[in-house]
Amino acid sequence: MEVALNSISSLIFHPGTAMILKYGQLVNRKIPYFVIPFLMHFILDSGVLLSDFIVLGKPSLDIEVTTIFWSVAMIISFSALLFGLILSEKLKNDELFGMRINSHY
Repeated sequence: MEVALNSISSLIFHPGTAMILKYGQLVNRKIPYFVIPFLMHFILDSGVLLSDFIVLGKPSLDIEVTTIFWSVAMIISFSALLFGLILSEKLKNDELFGMRINSHY
């Protein structure tokens, strides 16, 4: 089950963060739009480490810790995708209304 959740989470998370990064490039604000996906990824990786330590210390909490971790991971993944889609839509609207976009990328 965890392998399936990992695959689904990755398939949702990474396109979202790619859209966020690309938006940052196109509007010439690379650093702020790099920090957002970086922090999301940091939280996910830290959650893996933390959940492993908790389960190593108290194996009886395996199901609870795993459930909480994957719930949070899916929320973060869907948030990344939604934010990326919102930024992509904003980019389309900006182009429609003649906003200046750094388009040489």
